[in-house]
Amino acid sequence: MCIEDRRLRLAFFFETTLGHDWKIFDFIRSINNDKTIPLIIEKEEVYSILNAVKAKHYYTFLLILYHCGLRSSEAFNLMPSDIDSKRMMLTIRKSKGKRTREVPLPEFTLEKLREYWVTHKNPNFIFPFLGQNLKEGSAATRHMRKDSVHEALKKVREELGLKKKVTPHTLRHCYATHLLDAGVNIRMVQKFLGHSSIKTTCMYLHVTKFGLEKSVKVMASIFKNHGRVEPEGGYGYEQNPTDF
Repeated sequence: MCIEDRRLRLAFFFETTLGHDWKIFDFIRSINNDKTIPLIIEKEEVYSILNAVKAKHYYTFLLILYHCGLRSSEAFNLMPSDIDSKRMMLTIRKSKGKRTREVPLPEFTLEKLREYWVTHKNPNFIFPFLGQNLKEGSAATRHMRKDSVHEALKKVREELGLKKKVTPHTLRHCYATHLLDAGVNIRMVQKFLGHSSIKTTCMYLHVTKFGLEKSVKVMASIFKNHGRVEPEGGYGYEQNPTDF
């Protein structure tokens, strides 16, 4: 239940059910549920950015944000035990809504996670704090710093001359939009993102590039001539040309 829903229910309970003429709810502003349409970049642009990231730990971190649609906080808290290589699934335990979920883990992403993890072998974090010498990862008791990831991505943007303000969270937005563009069911995308409401996921429908075009093609393939044979000589009336 969102904050606005709770506000309305409380107002109804006190003012209608209990009959209290309290004006306090007039001073609590309504929550604006209109979501700002997120920045989305093409798949090729995403990979041009990722390929420009030189440090392996930053590259792997940003890669999993895009390939698994994670929030930065979720990726920071990933543990080796969260990876199920037999089922090719990734378990997200410390999510925004404190709900555990699973997301598909692409084979290439698993390969890169393994390549990076063996460089430090920290038992508690896939992305541990490495220290200034980048050699403290194996014994680190905390995860990678958030600001360091943002700085690394900002540096890449400057090197590539990108004017778009691409952030780590942009990669999660791209994950959702690119899946919808590819025809993945919106309910599955909702599940992968960990959205409690489908309304939140529907935000990405406004920025899908091929959604409508693909829908039209699918409809054309379904609703086509189904083998009906018209009677010889027509229907006994003159068929006039139409305006469409």
